[in-house]
Amino acid sequence: MFDGRAFESWPLILAIASLFAALFGGITLLGVLLIGGEGSVERSVLSIAGLAFIGYVAVAWCIRHER
Repeated sequence: MFDGRAFESWPLILAIASLFAALFGGITLLGVLLIGGEGSVERSVLSIAGLAFIGYVAVAWCIRHER
């Protein structure tokens, strides 16, 4: 489907992983607000954002080392 060229640079990988984490954290925060919680950053928001960051970096690492 694609090759590993998108994952050649670690600074780019970390930048995209940060954006990915912010996206998932924002979606989680909106979900918490929608359910009726307050607009604060809770443990669930930080954990989902952290897992998204770690997951993106882990997949990028696997693709880089597959070659």
